[in-house]
Order: sequence, then C-alpha cells, then structure tokens
Amino acid sequence: MEGVVAERVGTALVQTHRRDLTGRYTEHMNVKRPRSAAHVALAAIVLTGGAVSLAACTPTPCQRNWTGATDSDFGTASNWAENAVPTASDRVCAPSGSSITVNGSYTVESAVLDGNVTIPAGSSLANMSAAGTVSAIYNLSLQGTLDGDAPMLLGEAQVQNATFSGSSFVALVGTRSTTIFNITVNGTKAVTLGDQTSWAGGAHLCDSATIAVVGNVSNNGIQLDSAGCTTVTNPRFGIAETGTFEVNEAGLEAPTIDVTNAGTLTLGFLATLRAKSLTQISGSTDMTTSTIEIPGGTFDLQAGTLQGRTGRIKANLTAAGTVVLDGYANRQLIVYGDFEATAGSTIRDTFTNGNGPWEGGTVRVLGRATLGGTLDVTADVGFAPDPDFSSTIVNDTNAGEPPVITGTFSTVNLPTVPGRTPALSYNDTTVDLVIP
Repeated sequence: MEGVVAERVGTALVQTHRRDLTGRYTEHMNVKRPRSAAHVALAAIVLTGGAVSLAACTPTPCQRNWTGATDSDFGTASNWAENAVPTASDRVCAPSGSSITVNGSYTVESAVLDGNVTIPAGSSLANMSAAGTVSAIYNLSLQGTLDGDAPMLLGEAQVQNATFSGSSFVALVGTRSTTIFNITVNGTKAVTLGDQTSWAGGAHLCDSATIAVVGNVSNNGIQLDSAGCTTVTNPRFGIAETGTFEVNEAGLEAPTIDVTNAGTLTLGFLATLRAKSLTQISGSTDMTTSTIEIPGGTFDLQAGTLQGRTGRIKANLTAAGTVVLDGYANRQLIVYGDFEATAGSTIRDTFTNGNGPWEGGTVRVLGRATLGGTLDVTADVGFAPDPDFSSTIVNDTNAGEPPVITGTFSTVNLPTVPGRTPALSYNDTTVDLVIP
C-alpha cells in the first residue's frame, strides 16, 4: 500500500490522482466540505506495475469528538464529548463550524477536523496513524508544525513559516484559495500543491523531501534551498502530469534542488529557472525569451516537448523528446553547452513568412553538437522561397577545432516546393536547408 484516499459518509471528501514522480509517489486530492465528520470511509490505493486500483476499507469511528463546550483550546478536556484530551491512539473528529486552536504539542492517530483550525508558531500536531487511515483538516491556519507518517489532506489552508516533517505525503488543495509562504519540509515527506494554491517566498527542503505541483499553482518568485537543514540527501521539486507551473520574471531559484517535469512548465518573458538538475519525463517546457540555468549540468529532455522559441539554456541539452523551433523572425534557441539529439529525438522547425521573407528557427550551440533522430521541417501554406534559398537550422559557434557538429539526422522530412528539390546540407559548423 502506497497511499490512501478517504471519503466521508454522504459526500465525497477527496478525489485522488496518481502520478509516480521523482522516484516517490505523489497524490492529488480535491477536498470538499463534508456533511458530517462522524465517520470516514477509507480506500487504499494500490500501485501495481504502474496501474492504480482501489480497495475499500471499513469506516472508522472517532474516539474523540469535538464539542467546543468550554473554549477553542485543543488541550481542554471539556471541549471533547468524551471529556478527555486526545492521545496518540485516538482518532479525533470535529464537525463543520468548529473553531480549534492547538496550543502546545499533541500526537493523535489521525484527525478529521472541519471548521477553523489554528496551529500557531511553536505548536505542533502529529498524526501517526496506521496504514489505511488518513487525516484531513479543512480551513487550517498553520504557522507551527505538522508531523507524522500517514497521509494528510489540507483543504483551503493558510500556511506561513510552517514545518512539515515525517514520511508519506501532505496534500494542499481546495475549492477556494490556499496560500503558502515559506515552508520547511523534512524527512521523506512529499508535499503536493493542488488547484487554487498561491505560493510565495519558497521552501527549505531537507533530507529527501519533495514538493510536487499537481494542479494549477500560481507564484511570484520562488526560492528553493536546503538552508538550515541538518541533513540533505536528495531533495526534489516536481511538476506532476496534471500540474501547471509558470515561472514569471521573478524567477525560480533552486540551485541545490533536482527539478523534474512531467506536466506543464512555462517560463514567461525574462524568467529564469536555476536548478541543480532538470529532467523532463513527459509533458512540456515552454520558453519565451527566458533562461534555464544548470551550472555544470544538463537539461535532460527524456520525453515530451521543449518549445524553444527564444530560450537560452545555460547548460548541456540532451534531447530524446521533441524540440520545437519558432520560425517567426528567425528566432534562436541558444544552448550554451553541448547539444545532443539522440536516436529517439525530433527537431521540429516551421518556416513562415509572417515577418516578410521566409524564415525558420535555429538551434545555436556554443558547445559541440551531436545529431541523430528525426528532423521534421514544415512550412506555412504558399511556401515559395527565393531562388537559391538557404536557411540555417543548426548553427554551432564553438571556437574549437572543427568539426564541431558530428552525426546526421537518421530521418529527414522536408517541405515540398513545386519544381524544386529541397535538401539538407551538413557542414563543420552548420546544418542548412537549401532549395536551389
């Protein structure tokens, strides 16, 4: 069993989406306001050979039920119907409209809390539930610590300068705004960010912690690092298959973090993404006058699409997926390191005359270029370039000893020009489309 999904009696609590990302699982859960917090029906998500199945579990009653008869303090016994403060063996529940403040440190088996829940700085709540159970908190204000080794769902949370510790995952989702400002993630905890999440500041990722974007997450400049961590093993930031993450002009700074993309990563105008490594296992990366910087490293495009446009990749680029060039105004994708188009790759270029003459996009390489795979060149309707037309598709400006371009494309698809024969010309420093 690698994860759980819960639903409340009479209405759905969560809907889950599974994507295996960065070697550990992440879960996407959409939280809905329940009618009752009395019972929670559970189902285990089982991953077998990449497939997901659901196995139903028995509804679990609560051992501690919130009444709030005295005040809002979680640690006041008379606020609980059983007249006892919850312990590590108790499953605790609170109905809609509750107002709870956790002052101090408490451990429970699991918690299903609806209403307004506050965990201030210096306080903590830990869920140490057994396999097959899950915690859910709706309308949480967190400045303290959430700890535990079982799944936890946070709906419409306000998280500021808070800490997540332990293993399993925390899913932050909601039907209205969830906001995050500066968090610390410890252990092997995976924090997933769903739709309606607004993220500012950044995060400190320690040990082997992961933050995964599984919905449409807005941000305004993010700093990811491992500052203040006792141990740093393999922290990661990922965009899952359902995730959408746009880096704006304020940038994404993650110089010590491995970044993985399986969804939609967009770098806006003048944006910079700086990371320890960048691997794309599916999905797309879209660059528009923007920069990817991996000091001494490689952008590993294993699959999916790179929309190069006028991007600058300050790293090596190894492509097994598709690199799309932009022919408008002869735009260039600049690779500051080495460029390798592997046997499974495709470079796609489209010629257009929207700016006057017919122009195609170019890969400009400052290191060395190794070619293979497919070159797929198309053109807009009415493609009729001038006589003796020539346009550079790969341009290697390395100052080293030629040839700085090695290899050839194994498959070449060129546009049709009536009465003329387009061809590809390989030179030491360029690959050109020529049409006599």
